Amino acid sequence: MKSKLFGVVEGFYGKPYTFSERYDLITFLKQIGGNTYIYGPKSDPYHRRRWTIPYPKNILEKLSRLNEYAQTSGIKFIYALSPIKSANLVRVIKKIESIIEIGIKLVLILTE
Repeated sequence: MKSKLFGVVEGFYGKPYTFSERYDLITFLKQIGGNTYIYGPKSDPYHRRRWTIPYPKNILEKLSRLNEYAQTSGIKFIYALSPIKSANLVRVIKKIESIIEIGIKLVLILTE
């Protein structure tokens, strides 16, 4: 079962989880034998609507710490990017590079 993903996708519309709730969720996943958390809340403007704009430093720091917590908990942290229509490949790569630079190594690109 190690090769299968079992966890949560935070990919819904509406109010996203707080970072505190995300830590609790990762703790819960560990307790129930989960192995994956996918970050992709539709209400995160830097994930979808304004995806070409870099994350502010404070949010990158929070994502980095959350990723570290997930890793030490045995949970795969996957960042999902959802560029809206006509995504420019250079911009997509630039966004992904900023995520990789903070230590997140698993990335999904979701398109329509």
